[in-house]
Amino acid sequence: GDVRDLPVASITRLADGGRREEIAQAWWLRADPVSLEADLQQVRLLPTRYLDVYPEEARDLVAECNALLQGDGLTLEAPEPTRWYLRLEADPSLRTWPLSEAEDRDITGLLPEGAASPHWRALLTELQMLLHSSTVNARRLERGRPPINSLWLWGGGFLPRLKPGRFADVYANDPVARGLALLADRTPELPPATAGDWLAQGGTNAESLVVPDDSGYDRANVEVQAWAVWVTALEQSWFAPCVTLL
Repeated sequence: GDVRDLPVASITRLADGGRREEIAQAWWLRADPVSLEADLQQVRLLPTRYLDVYPEEARDLVAECNALLQGDGLTLEAPEPTRWYLRLEADPSLRTWPLSEAEDRDITGLLPEGAASPHWRALLTELQMLLHSSTVNARRLERGRPPINSLWLWGGGFLPRLKPGRFADVYANDPVARGLALLADRTPELPPATAGDWLAQGGTNAESLVVPDDSGYDRANVEVQAWAVWVTALEQSWFAPCVTLL
């Protein structure tokens, strides 16, 4: 596969608290809650930063979806409000696009492809009808929040095998990085805000991997000014101090 079909779902499922032995037995697919906005020209996927899914909303919507999915022998899980998963026994022969590639774009050419895609597209249509009529979305619309009216299928695959990592310490908030650390038999910690904080909490191991928290920067935002502010903050809090340490 290419970058479109990296097994992100199994890796982040591990980061979200799953047992490694159980996760390794299944083929996982992310089925994240999204909001689609249609007009006469296109169907656009709203950036997920606007969704703001409450835990109780995720719980209720997943229960409603599972009532439909059980007919297909499928179960939807939501260990995190914005990260939902389908557990399958085998590879369903799907090609998908990462959620980050679809945000703020017309999704017409980005739907699942492959031998099994007609079945999955039909299933998605049924789920969209169910979500459209959900009381959860009625309440969201009353509060001026975008409806959760579809699921985005992506990142399918079995849990890969990794050799133990060469990094003694891993600091990351990103679920992919945390899952990969766990796969490499490392227990990830949350990243300090700055290189100074890292040193203060005993981060003197040269074989450390720090993945700075980028939650303050929106990748779907193409404004040069916003990008410059984010990069400048990284320079001041991490890159410049690390160069000095070297």
